Amino acid sequence: MALFPPNQSFFKLDVDRYTLMELTGGDPTRRAEVDEQLSHIEHAVMSELEQEAMRAPLYEALRHLIVTGNYLLHVGKEGIKGFPLEKFVCTRDPEGRVKMVLIKESFNVETLDDDVLQLAGFSPDDAGGDSKPIDIYTKFYRDGKRWRTYQEVNGVLIPGTEGSYPIDEPPFMPLRWTAVAGEHYGRAHVESFYGDVRALEGLTKSIVDAATASARLLVMVNPTGVTRKEQVAKAQNGAVITGNADDVQFMQTQKSGDMAVALQQVQRLEMRIAQAFLSEQGALRDGERVTAEEVRMRAQQLENTLGGVYSVLSTELQLPLVKRLMSQMTKAKKLPALPKDVVAPTVVTGLDALGRGHDLNKYMQLLQAIAPMGPEALGRVNIGDLVKRVGVSLGLEMDGLIFTEQQIQQQQAQAMEQQAQTMMMQAGANNLNAAAGQQQ
Repeated sequence: MALFPPNQSFFKLDVDRYTLMELTGGDPTRRAEVDEQLSHIEHAVMSELEQEAMRAPLYEALRHLIVTGNYLLHVGKEGIKGFPLEKFVCTRDPEGRVKMVLIKESFNVETLDDDVLQLAGFSPDDAGGDSKPIDIYTKFYRDGKRWRTYQEVNGVLIPGTEGSYPIDEPPFMPLRWTAVAGEHYGRAHVESFYGDVRALEGLTKSIVDAATASARLLVMVNPTGVTRKEQVAKAQNGAVITGNADDVQFMQTQKSGDMAVALQQVQRLEMRIAQAFLSEQGALRDGERVTAEEVRMRAQQLENTLGGVYSVLSTELQLPLVKRLMSQMTKAKKLPALPKDVVAPTVVTGLDALGRGHDLNKYMQLLQAIAPMGPEALGRVNIGDLVKRVGVSLGLEMDGLIFTEQQIQQQQAQAMEQQAQTMMMQAGANNLNAAAGQQQ
């Protein structure tokens, strides 16, 4: 929801400031016209994302990133595909840029062309339900200013699979949860709390085993007593048998004290893990009076821990996805060709939205603190500047949206002039009525 919010664009097309001044002639009101045209393109890209049903693979990608720390997305003509860590290999340079990606895909014999089957050592007659899947490898590698690609099966190049892509618009996106300098792969969120997860798993298993043992109902009968175990076993509820109550006992584990210690530790571990995974229950302390401010501060503190994750995903997921979608839509004549050196997409969700959200909360807190002081305190606030800052915190372009001081003064002067004309007309009408009355 933070990276790809519904009914809202997660990116914005920005125009170079100097080019924008040339297009608008320095008129702030014309900025709205340019933004309106760019917003149409943004909505078209978001519609393409929804129509291609990309949310499901993106959701699956984030789940893999949390657990394994790595996932590969491939955006092609047929849509978007996801590959877990066991299905791809990638190498990076010391600066973290991708140099090579190798993807392994398994296909059934029935789904492949005859020429591919011959390269793999099969014939069309080998198709059947018991046929072993065929592995096809797709390689992308950096070659100067282009990405080169080809496919092979059984070590043999498949003819017609060679291709190239622009260096800044590759069809693949090797994602990482946490980037580590000098390593080809990322680290998972679970890895940071691996000890707590293992400890919770072990304690939970012990508690379950102890509870299972405690739930066993075993009746022990004294073999030297007068009570016979056959009578106890066969007696129905309410039956009368001969015996001594002291000869019969129920077996008890008497481990409730030890289980209580383990249960307390489990509860502490669950709370720590819930906080690590931003659970609402983990964000609140156990108390009768938990204030709204305490809840907000705790939630903000937890969200701040994902700042580094947002920065990595905005660079490796959001921006490449936008560029790839815009490239495909431009080739399909669904979008106009935009100059890359003038118009560029900018991510407006995730880390960027997190910082603006904090500013917006501070502005709202300021107004709430000043309101009880009365109109005199509110009169000291520059409402125009405050409105601009709130708009910026919401990620809005304020040029041409809010009236300037000069425009407000002009409106006030026009209103006063209209009021004066109305009063003059009213006075003239009153004079005419008075003169008519005197003549009458």
